[in-house]
Amino acid sequence: MKIIHKIGRIVALLISVSSLTIAIAGVGSNPLFAQVVRVESGSEVGHGFLVTHGGGCYVITPRHVTGTNRTSIIKTATPMLSATAVMQAPFWEGMDLAIGVVQAAGLQGYCRIPLSQIDQELSVDAGQPMHLLRMRDSGEVERLPLEFEDAGYLTFTSRMARIEDSFFRGTSGAFAFVGERPMGMVVTTTDGRAGQFIRIEEIHKNIARWVQRSVRLGTEAPVTTASPIGDGMRIVLHSVTQPPLSSDFVPENMLGEGAYVFPAGRNQIIFRIPGVTAGALSQLELRSDPESDYALPRQIRIEVSTAREPTTGWRHFADVEMTPDGFATINRSAQLARWVRLTVETAQDFGAIGIGTVSME
Repeated sequence: MKIIHKIGRIVALLISVSSLTIAIAGVGSNPLFAQVVRVESGSEVGHGFLVTHGGGCYVITPRHVTGTNRTSIIKTATPMLSATAVMQAPFWEGMDLAIGVVQAAGLQGYCRIPLSQIDQELSVDAGQPMHLLRMRDSGEVERLPLEFEDAGYLTFTSRMARIEDSFFRGTSGAFAFVGERPMGMVVTTTDGRAGQFIRIEEIHKNIARWVQRSVRLGTEAPVTTASPIGDGMRIVLHSVTQPPLSSDFVPENMLGEGAYVFPAGRNQIIFRIPGVTAGALSQLELRSDPESDYALPRQIRIEVSTAREPTTGWRHFADVEMTPDGFATINRSAQLARWVRLTVETAQDFGAIGIGTVSME
């Protein structure tokens, strides 16, 4: 009997581990599940869901997660990629729903599910378990079983099926699924065990109306990823390898106001020079505020490429060291470039690193 009992425990453990592995591995293999992201907006943290329409990438999340903040940081599951989204909440008063226009270049094709694919109806049939897909702080994704309770016209309620699971802070914005079909987005909980979800029909109807109208009228929320046209060369931010510390310090600040502040460590920042042909680059300048609370970069490597995509053809352009007063300037003979890659190798102090502005000529 003891042997049988031990075998039973081993089998149960293997099933449990297998279920968790399938849940996490399924995110990489299932493109619908892979659209679940973490949303950081100021001090608020939640979840979101990515969709694409008309060539644009959008994140769906609760309004209370983004609050009054204009920008949010979007982070994918492990291996983590990050991007910036400009948020809006144009829906009816009291609807806890917001949408963000995502700068998807940094997500490397992660945003690929069409908006039409979430055109679903709330349907929970017998034998089809409902589950919640949620990201941990580590970037791993967990799949939690839910028990469907009841549904209203706009919302429905589901409860955690296991006693050890709960709707903790940061779960808002996570989606419930039946199989591969999204059923709704959790927005609130009363006791940590039961969650209230906006029905998927309401989410799709409202998001589709706004996105389709925005694309048709050309009134999408503007995202500052390009430098203003002035005396210098116009450049467009493509991607970074280090996420910003918060939504106040996004990479787009390098081409506008504020600063891009990121965790200590090596960081590759890629800009694109727009145009039919490659541009002639001869000057580059970086500035940072020496009186700020962040560290200044020290050694910076600059490379250029004329390839169609920023994956090959990189050539050395220059190496520069930022001065203690926050300037790094390069003047040299012109080279043709479609892409410019800045690699911050080291910093002048410990802690987070900040770059104020980047300009090129």
